Amino acid sequence: MLSEIFLTFSVTSFIGCFLTLSRQIYKSKCRNFSFCGITVERDIKAEEHIDQLELEKIKSETKSVDNV
Repeated sequence: MLSEIFLTFSVTSFIGCFLTLSRQIYKSKCRNFSFCGITVERDIKAEEHIDQLELEKIKSETKSVDNV
């Protein structure tokens, strides 16, 4: 019988690995990704544009705080 500690460790480790892998896939900006028969196609130009807008927003907020 599996102990509760081992089961909890296994589940949290799996979730942590999944989240880390998902983060790395998102940051990689790959156009196509396939894993176990699942294929994902992304529009990286739109994502880069959104990321750039968010970065500009953060910079403008930082400048307005510095000027106060």
